[in-house]
Amino acid sequence: MKALRLWLVVGLLSFGTLPLASCAMGGGLVSTNPSEDQVQAVRQTAARIADGVKTGLEITRAAGRFIDTLPLSNEVKNDFDRSIVAVTGTSDAPGPLVAGLQALGTVSAEPELKATVTAILISVQPLITKLTSHENAGIAGFGAALQAAIAFAQVWAMTGGLV
Repeated sequence: MKALRLWLVVGLLSFGTLPLASCAMGGGLVSTNPSEDQVQAVRQTAARIADGVKTGLEITRAAGRFIDTLPLSNEVKNDFDRSIVAVTGTSDAPGPLVAGLQALGTVSAEPELKATVTAILISVQPLITKLTSHENAGIAGFGAALQAAIAFAQVWAMTGGLV
């Protein structure tokens, strides 16, 4: 049942983000051999999206440090830590936000950019939900800040010069 809910959530998020990514890239057929101008446009858009992702990563790490200072049970703190590590990863294994940021630095074609943006959006949404729904206003504020950073990235994905 838990696996079914996970796939349902992933499916719903995909329906919400895939059209966004498709709009971001102008839709239509994608050249398998993009021109130098197309490559540069993709890289410029990826760099702006990366700005939002970098900010989101900084917010996520700051949220973890903030949560560690709160008078919460170790169980709650550990639960948040696991959720944050699921997004950021470790020094040995980068998580989806770090891996997405790295990928944004190397994309050169629209399909790569679409896939990267979609993966980032899907991976970070559960953490945003967890943070924003917490009763502590500070934790919820970090969730809102993370949502804003990711929204910045989404806006660039939608309007970043490839439309």
